[in-house]
Amino acid sequence: MFGKEEEDEMANLLLKEARKGFPLTPQNVRKAAFDYADNKALKHPFNKETRLAGKIGFDCFSGLSLRTPQQLSLVRAKGFNKQAVTEYFDLLRQTIEGTGLVNSPDHIYNVDETGLPFNNKPQRVVAKKGSPNAVFVTSAEKGENVSL
Repeated sequence: MFGKEEEDEMANLLLKEARKGFPLTPQNVRKAAFDYADNKALKHPFNKETRLAGKIGFDCFSGLSLRTPQQLSLVRAKGFNKQAVTEYFDLLRQTIEGTGLVNSPDHIYNVDETGLPFNNKPQRVVAKKGSPNAVFVTSAEKGENVSL
């Protein structure tokens, strides 16, 4: 029902929210599509009672797909900034140089920890097609986790 120009504009609006860490669920997109059509005074067959567009096929929006996001607490999102990253790599360099590992890179191992939540399964959200991950910023880390 939207022309190519309107589809591109809607896709850009959806990607803008996703980049900020607040990707929209399909339900949110249906509401946004209704509001967009209403604000542009476009004739549309959408449900005026629920103020929702019909089910949306995301293949019509070039570059968008539905993804299951990783949850990221607001505290962690704020902590990931240029200064923190610079400090981390400065400390890493000092540690490698201080322990003599500069000449022994085969003695450096990477170990990662991950947490699996018992609850709080996130809904699928709209994200850029082919992006390595989708992130949904949450207000706090809630629930129980198992760390691996």
